[in-house]
Amino acid sequence: MQRIPQILEKAKKAYKAGNKRLALVYSKKVRHLSNRHKLRLPIAVKRQFCRHCSHVLIPGVNCRIRTREGKLVVYCLECRKFSKMSLR
Repeated sequence: MQRIPQILEKAKKAYKAGNKRLALVYSKKVRHLSNRHKLRLPIAVKRQFCRHCSHVLIPGVNCRIRTREGKLVVYCLECRKFSKMSLR
């Protein structure tokens, strides 16, 4: 659990540097670690990944975030799909 935030930061830095493939490898590594060790990722960490393509989401760079009818709508610009989450 301690390595996950570090790997997530590496993924964000790699994406901002223009290396999308390395960022995807890091984000898949986070999911692999959580599945392998049967860890439940906190909601704050879960929301930083696209559910469809597993890319790390950076608001304003590769995702668009809007609120609509009491829900948070996150649109991934990589796979062109969106996720809706409750705003509780």
